[in-house]
Amino acid sequence: MGIKTFKESLDLFRQETRRYAKRQITWFRNRPKEAIEMNFSDAKKYLLKNI
Repeated sequence: MGIKTFKESLDLFRQETRRYAKRQITWFRNRPKEAIEMNFSDAKKYLLKNI
C-alpha cells in the first residue's frame, strides 16, 4: 500500500464506493422474498415488540 497521492486516494475511494453500492444492489435484488419493507417507526415498534 504505502503512501498514496491525493488523486490515487480519491480514485481508490471512488472505486470502493462503487463496489459497495454494487454489493448493496445485489443484496436487495437477492433478499429473501418473505422480507418485508417498513418505515423506521414501524421497524422500531416491531423490534421492541419482538425482542
